[in-house]
Amino acid sequence: MLLTEMTFVASSGAVREILVTADQATVRLHADRADLEGVRAEWAGEDGEISLELSCRQGEFDLTTNDLIAIGDVRGRFRDGREFRGPWLRYDRAKGIAFTDAPVTIYDQGRTLQGGGLRYHVRDRRLRLTAGASVVETP
Repeated sequence: MLLTEMTFVASSGAVREILVTADQATVRLHADRADLEGVRAEWAGEDGEISLELSCRQGEFDLTTNDLIAIGDVRGRFRDGREFRGPWLRYDRAKGIAFTDAPVTIYDQGRTLQGGGLRYHVRDRRLRLTAGASVVETP
């Protein structure tokens, strides 16, 4: 099934945990998956406030688990204003973790942080760069 301007929302009580929108989605009901194009997503922390938002070219959304794989020019922003870029990011809803093992760059108030990956705990907003993190000061 092909959909345009798809929106998916997953909530827990009064808290909207995840909002995923796509310009286009191919829903594969037999696989419980939607293949997305032109993706935007938001996740809330425990307090219901936005913890993480991102955009990317493509995505794979699991209709059963609400996991998302963001693929292609992934750009995001954490609640504290730091921005990041990378080639892909996966969100595991059961664990509440967004992660990548690909090189990632984080922009933070004049500093550029680079790492071989990241782990971001969406609910409590904890970020950890992995695999050889470095800081590059920018003028």
